Parts: sequence; C-alpha cells; structure tokens
Amino acid sequence: MVAIAPGIKAPEGNAREPGPGLARKARYDRVVDEISRTYGLESALLHAVISVESRCNPKAVSRKGAAGLMQLMRGTAKRYGVADTFDPVQNLGGGAKCLRDLLNLFDSDMSLALAAFNAGEHAVMKHGKHIPLSRNPPLRAAGAGLLPALPDLCRAIACQGRDRQA
Repeated sequence: MVAIAPGIKAPEGNAREPGPGLARKARYDRVVDEISRTYGLESALLHAVISVESRCNPKAVSRKGAAGLMQLMRGTAKRYGVADTFDPVQNLGGGAKCLRDLLNLFDSDMSLALAAFNAGEHAVMKHGKHIPLSRNPPLRAAGAGLLPALPDLCRAIACQGRDRQA
C-alpha cells in the first residue's frame, strides 16, 4: 500500500465491498477524519464528495474512467501519487490533496474548486475562473448537479453523525 499520510490505515474489513448507504459511509468515517485533518479540509466535505461522486462505493467507475471513492481520473491519480484508485485510503488521500490544491488555486472559492474537481481545473481556468453555467455542458453539470447537492449532503451527514452519537 502507498502511504498517503503517516499513520493512516485502511478501514477494518473488506473496504472494497460496498454495503448499504450509511453503513458504507460509516466504514470510512475514521479515515476521512484523519485525511481531512491532514489536508485542512472539513470531513463533511470529503463525505459529501464521495457520496456524490461514487455513492461511497470504492469500486465505482464512471463512463469516462474516473475510479474509486473520489472518482479520480488516471492522470489525477498519478499526479497525486495514487497507485491503486480502488484502494480507499489512497483514493481519499489523492482526492483530498487535489481538493486542497484546487481550493488554493481558486482562492478558497468552494464552487470553483468543486467545479474544477468535477470538470477539470483547465475547464474552469479557460473561462476566467468562473463557471459558465449556460454554455459548457461539463461545467454546467458540475454547477447544476454537484454544487447544490454538497451543502445538503454536508448537513445530512452532520445530522446523521449527531443521530448516531445520541
């Protein structure tokens, strides 16, 4: 296994085996918390991204070839040191590093960072660091689908966590 951050280990059990929604999400709570701290991100953000991108399925593969929990494209995976996109720890670590870099690139603008995560940073850059929702199908999809869903997912995930603790 390639280490993404010191001391972060894969979850117990067969992490590649998808399960029901909350159980699948809960399987990654500890590793998401550790990786989010490592890269200065909210754990709810990472949970929301993996919920939207892969439905928390580490075996997910898109029609375009994005793979794993964070749906990393081959080039992105390589850029961030992910040797096995289906390894949840590697995939989460690479995706978190990528999100951190995108947030830095786009001056902490979450909408731009998430659009770039979804459609590619060059797609956002070529439009002058804004999302042309009416003309560019991949960015329109990112703007219209992923972005509004994330705040709701973050709230839902936070509520689920509180419900479990009660």
